[in-house]
Amino acid sequence: MADEVALVHLGAGLELLGLGLDQVPPQVVEEVLERYPRMKFKAEFRNLLVEHCRNNPAAQVLNWTDDVARTAGCKLQGQPIPTASQLMSAAPYDE
Repeated sequence: MADEVALVHLGAGLELLGLGLDQVPPQVVEEVLERYPRMKFKAEFRNLLVEHCRNNPAAQVLNWTDDVARTAGCKLQGQPIPTASQLMSAAPYDE
C-alpha cells in the first residue's frame, strides 16, 4: 500500500499546491490541462472544504483544513477553530 499512498500524496501535492510542477515537462502539463481542464478547481475545492467545515467543524481541528475553516469563519461550539498553539497553551499543565 505504501506505493499507492505515495502516489496519492504526490498527486495531491501537485494538484492542490503545484508542488513539483516545475519537474513536469511543460508539454505534459499542457496536454494534461487540455484533456482535463481545471474548471475553477481552486475555488470549487475551497468551497467544498468550507461546506465540510460548516457541516463538521470538529473534524477541522489539527487538520490540514483548519486554516480554511478559520478563514471561512467556521465555529466549533460557538468559538473559532483553535490553532495548535492555542490548544497547547490551554493544556492543563503547570509548566
